[in-house]
Amino acid sequence: MIKNIAGLFLFIIILVGFSNMFAQVDSVEIKYYPFELSDSTSSSEIIEKQPYKDPTRSKLFMAPTAKNLEAFSGMVGLYAFIIPYANLGITDRISIGSFLFPLPFNSSVAFNGQVNVYSNNPYDIATGVFYFHSLKNSGVDSYFLYGVATTSTNNRMVNILSGFNPLTKNYFISIGGEIKVADEIKIVTDNWYFSSDENNIFFSLGLRFFEESYSFDLGAVVTKITERDFDNNQIKSEFKMAGIGVWIGFAIYF
Repeated sequence: MIKNIAGLFLFIIILVGFSNMFAQVDSVEIKYYPFELSDSTSSSEIIEKQPYKDPTRSKLFMAPTAKNLEAFSGMVGLYAFIIPYANLGITDRISIGSFLFPLPFNSSVAFNGQVNVYSNNPYDIATGVFYFHSLKNSGVDSYFLYGVATTSTNNRMVNILSGFNPLTKNYFISIGGEIKVADEIKIVTDNWYFSSDENNIFFSLGLRFFEESYSFDLGAVVTKITERDFDNNQIKSEFKMAGIGVWIGFAIYF
C-alpha cells in the first residue's frame, strides 16, 4: 500500500513538472516585425552591387596580353597621347587592331591580328602578327610574328611577349604586369627591348584608373629610341630620343 502511494506521488510530481515545462513554452511570445521598403529605398541598398568585368586586361600600357577582347567588343584610344589605336574582338579568341606611329621622319601604320590558342585559368597563350607599313617610304614594310603568355588572378597579372622578324632577324621582348590596389586603380608596368643596331628600350611604371567603359593611364617612362629615314639604303636623316618622360594614355571601351 505504501509503495502504491509513493508511486502515485512520484507520477504526480513528474506530471506537474511536464505541465510546468509546457506552460513555460506556451508563455513564449513571438513577435513579427514586417519589413517594408520605403519609396526612397533602392534595390542597390539591399542587393550588393556585383563588380563589372575588367575591360582593360587585354593590354598593358602598350603590350597586348593573351587575354583577348570578347566577341564584338572593342576599344579606341591613344598611346602616349599621340599614337591612335583601335582593337576589335571578332570572337572570344580572335581580335584585330591597328595603330599609327606619327614618328618625325618615317611615320608608319601598323596592323595586328591575334588568336588565343590556350585558355585555362589562370593561364592564357596567344599568337599573332604585327605588320608595319611605311607612310613615307613607299614599299618599305616589315612584320613581326609574336607569341604572348599571360598568367593572372583577379588582382594580379604577369605578361611575357616576344616577337621575331624572319627577314631582318630582329626581335623584341616585353615583360610587364599589373597589380590591382583599389577597385578601380592598378599599378602597371610595361617594359620593352628591341634588338637592332640601336638596341631601343622602353621601360614604364605608372597607374591605371578605369571603369567599365574607359581607362586613363599616367606614368613615367625611360626610353632610348633611334629612328632613321633611309634613301637607297643610305641614312638620310636620324631622330634620337633618350631620357625620362611622362606617359599619358586613355582608352574608351564598347
